[in-house]
Amino acid sequence: MIRNMKKHAWVYYVVMMLILSACGQVKDGAEYLSKVSEVKEYEDGKLSSILESFDVVPLETDDDCLIGRVTSVKKRGGRYFVMSDMKNLHVFDAGGHFLFKVSNEGQGPGEYSRLCDFEVDDRNIYLLDSKKMHLFDSNGKYLRTMPLEPSPRTIRLVEGGFLAFMDEAVDGNILAFLDKEGKVLQTALKDEESVRLVRWTAWPEWKEGCYVYQVTNSKSLYAFDVKSRSFRTLDITDHPNALSAVEYAETRKNNRNQREMIGMIFDGLCSSSSQLFWVTIEKGDITAYVYDKASDVVRSFPWADMEDDVAFVKGTFIMYGGGCNSDDEYLLSYMDADQLKEAVEGRSGAYEAVYAKLKNVTEDHNPVIVRMKFR
Repeated sequence: MIRNMKKHAWVYYVVMMLILSACGQVKDGAEYLSKVSEVKEYEDGKLSSILESFDVVPLETDDDCLIGRVTSVKKRGGRYFVMSDMKNLHVFDAGGHFLFKVSNEGQGPGEYSRLCDFEVDDRNIYLLDSKKMHLFDSNGKYLRTMPLEPSPRTIRLVEGGFLAFMDEAVDGNILAFLDKEGKVLQTALKDEESVRLVRWTAWPEWKEGCYVYQVTNSKSLYAFDVKSRSFRTLDITDHPNALSAVEYAETRKNNRNQREMIGMIFDGLCSSSSQLFWVTIEKGDITAYVYDKASDVVRSFPWADMEDDVAFVKGTFIMYGGGCNSDDEYLLSYMDADQLKEAVEGRSGAYEAVYAKLKNVTEDHNPVIVRMKFR
């Protein structure tokens, strides 16, 4: 009997080891955000016909809240968080009124040498500073600092912790899932030269509880499922000309001009609670794609052929959304306030009320937040 118990215990141990080892592995499979045969094109050639909603939020501007070069914009709980110059975080309410800023350069408690990224939940603001995570309350009051080893470069707060792109490889990988104290729980994506051509990513949510990381400007994605706490690979599209991460790295060695590269590359991956948006570039031709999460339908439109009868800036306001994400149903972007004011000045029609918000904008005004939802 004792022998049988030992045998059963040994079998149990082996099975558990196999299960645990499998938990850290990436699940691979032929999976795509969109398939060429299933993409539907918007029929009308006017931007107003494919936008269900368009609005702007001018951000309050005075000496206490001047914003420099914008790195990221996130909307959380009815507030806009704007990171700029890798050192400042400005917070505005839903109407664009300035609330407070965190700007704590230095070496003391709650101070940072370089602001890499940030995240927000109902109670806290998390500021990422290389090998440290600084916690502030929802009003910008410093709480504490957590040491991080190794260090993330970008983060996305999800249920149970953070998704991160790592500056230093962990177990040979550069994507990680961390708990809220910074402990590494899962890793993925082998650290190679081709994946180090990193671009800033907001870890957009593809489907509920599933977040994606775009590897460089390629079709290659890594998805993380919150419930199973596992990574898996997928591609943005099954288009035969779409470049993988390795193919993009090789192509980039010969030509850094994206408009002249051979093959299809990707940019602008951003999300709201209802939609996911990205663009492709192939031989200079730009195509925009909108994935509707509720209907599971992808639609597209050719950028050059689209008439911008909304903001009259050739749709460029949409292109700044790559570092933005929102917890409501509107995709976010931003643009120069004075440029937008000049473009729409004297216009009338459906968006007249939107244009009226820009009447007090001056040359030195903070950027304008753009909110949009596609049909």
